[in-house]
Amino acid sequence: MESEQFYKKIFLAGSFWNWIVSIPLFCLVWYLPTMIKITEPLYPIFIYFNLMTVAMFGCVSTPSLKSPGNAGNCQDSGLVKISHICIFIAAVVLLNMPSELTQFLAGGMVVDLLFGILFWRYLVFSRESARKN
Repeated sequence: MESEQFYKKIFLAGSFWNWIVSIPLFCLVWYLPTMIKITEPLYPIFIYFNLMTVAMFGCVSTPSLKSPGNAGNCQDSGLVKISHICIFIAAVVLLNMPSELTQFLAGGMVVDLLFGILFWRYLVFSRESARKN
């Protein structure tokens, strides 16, 4: 099941996922608080910062499409995604996040967790493949 071709498809899907999420949200950023029924943030720059981070994950995954094995440490984004999920969970547990915001973000976090695990799995796969060769 695991092959370079399989992981190329995973990186393609991961890249598209980040672009599909970030681009529309950049356009809707002023409407998001109303859409998810939360108070408007005092500093919307943080929304833009988070959306730029999502878009950057797409940028990081893109070089891996041509040749996953030659993309350097781009696959480490999987470990970053998993860390991001841990921070989100800690924020939900420790901070007073509005439930509407948590519900809005939860679906994306689950998808990011799946991609994070798959990207991390690629690191394991590529190291095992390198040892065999």
